[in-house]
Amino acid sequence: MNGNRNTVSCSAFLSRLARLCALAVAGLFAATATADPYLTFSSADTFTITPQEALWDGTLQYSTDGQNWAAFGTAGATAADDGSGTYKLYLQGTDNTRISAATTNAIAWTLTAAGTVACSGNIEALLDHAAVAAGQHPAMADYCFANLFTNWTALVQAPALPATTMTTYCYGRMFLGCTGLTRAPVLPAMTLAYRCSSSMFRRCTGLTQAPALPATTLTDHCYDCMFEGCTGLTQVPALPATTLAPYCYGAMFWGCTGLTWVPKLSATALADYCYAGMFRDCAGISLHAQGPGTEWSIPSAAVPATGWHNGMFAGTSGTFTGNPVIGVVYYCTSGSGPGPDPDDPEAPNIVAITVDPGASTLAITIDNAITGAWYTLLVADELGDPWAVSPAVQATADGILIFQNVPATLPHRFYKVRASATQP
Repeated sequence: MNGNRNTVSCSAFLSRLARLCALAVAGLFAATATADPYLTFSSADTFTITPQEALWDGTLQYSTDGQNWAAFGTAGATAADDGSGTYKLYLQGTDNTRISAATTNAIAWTLTAAGTVACSGNIEALLDHAAVAAGQHPAMADYCFANLFTNWTALVQAPALPATTMTTYCYGRMFLGCTGLTRAPVLPAMTLAYRCSSSMFRRCTGLTQAPALPATTLTDHCYDCMFEGCTGLTQVPALPATTLAPYCYGAMFWGCTGLTWVPKLSATALADYCYAGMFRDCAGISLHAQGPGTEWSIPSAAVPATGWHNGMFAGTSGTFTGNPVIGVVYYCTSGSGPGPDPDDPEAPNIVAITVDPGASTLAITIDNAITGAWYTLLVADELGDPWAVSPAVQATADGILIFQNVPATLPHRFYKVRASATQP
């Protein structure tokens, strides 16, 4: 079945699909849309996670089987083979408002691993797993997850970060130096705070695409140095913010040498040093005062502020490397545009529709879910009819996501899945 955001007709296939239930596909459909209320770390090799300080203000527990739990402290814990050759370690918390918090140590927890390690689940489970199980967002204190995964070079998958309200430095330096990450988690936060994402992915050289940043009102230093040194980054998100703040984008993409284009900056009320050093040393960007090329400019209605553009394009490769002038059109010759819309997760790919003959229900499976993205199933009786929309489900891991117990009785015949970076 090819459902790459296309409508899938299944009425002609119901009898044939029913036979799929007898096939040995248990492994493929093991994952469900329901999230386990803990973090899961997994690897093909042994690994150990060790906090440098016990800075959480409630309790943390670990398990190697997801059933039996013990206190987690500065002695750390080592993953165990689950019997399939996969080493796993589970973590959950109770009554925490912070995990790593403010600390003089540059590294909060260390990862000692023989191979690569993936993390799945909701990061909020470290705060209060019962609240997560109930569908709530536990409150975060300042510096909540700061430095948590700093220099985890073996980390290849980040957990979901579903919080919508940030606190001071809550994600600061969270994944700094995680060179194994190729995809950043979805960031749906709309209410930001001082330095909330400062240096969050700094020196994550494996990242190729930045996540969507949907907030329209920014705060002081909220994104400063967020992707500094991400040399593999080739796509950046749209920047929809209309209310800026001092240094909000300061040095955000400094040294991202893989970037070849400049996103549209639509804000007109500028703030002190808001774009300072934003694209400094992005050698792949080639901007010119004269065409040809893709036109780029700061809106003519923009109101300047102190140092708003200082060093914005210093060290880029075009003939124009100075500070842009409001309303003047420049020309980018290094790239033709942003490519795929980074505000829109990869189109869902329906790979199977299985039927439960006894219950007359369907299970609809996609295989390219992205951790933290939201997926909505839509159903119609006939093409052109209004689509019935199911509640959105947030993916807690990359890969398989299943919509269970979908009514299979006629006349429902058409199904599609819609993805979004934020909850619909």
